[in-house]
Amino acid sequence: MAFAQKNMKTLVAYSSVAHMSFVAAGIFSLNESGIVGAIFQMLSHGLISAALFLCVGMIYSRTGTMDMSKCGGIAASMPKLSFMMIFFSMASAGLPGTSGFIGEFLSILGIFQAFRFTAVCFAVGVVLSAAYTLRLCREVIWGSSPEGAKVIDSDINAVEFVILGILAALVLFFGIYPASVITFLKPWISAILPELQKFQLSWG
Repeated sequence: MAFAQKNMKTLVAYSSVAHMSFVAAGIFSLNESGIVGAIFQMLSHGLISAALFLCVGMIYSRTGTMDMSKCGGIAASMPKLSFMMIFFSMASAGLPGTSGFIGEFLSILGIFQAFRFTAVCFAVGVVLSAAYTLRLCREVIWGSSPEGAKVIDSDINAVEFVILGILAALVLFFGIYPASVITFLKPWISAILPELQKFQLSWG
């Protein structure tokens, strides 16, 4: 359904729901990798989705539309916003070195340990997610500007750039130093995991 969307906000919303499925599947894998991945994915998803929705809002405030076919080619008029949007789109797609990669990788690893076929489906989902995210970038950033489109005469301001910059720094930090979160989580997960597995056995 995400491929059929023409509205930027709707596409990002579908992407957000798709990424939350990694959280649910990671938790229900009932193993350390899956649960760590699920929690890490929640953290990462909060940062990346917030940034993407901010980018969409900033584009809307300048173009007056969220239709991807009506606001193409912003790279020339809004290079800073275009750069930020490309970065967060790649992070959402699971680019190595970003928090999006760590969350998805650990979740899929945990899912694979519990349900191998399901893990393959999620791996395919990662590829599809990258495809529709790249479509968003291609149409909005590099697409052709339609005739009669509103002329954009300003890029993001200093405050907007700082807000997006802080989110980008956090996405990079957690992507490069995931141990800062994982080391904190493991003792707590190790403590509750046996109880969760008992619950699984009682229903098994």
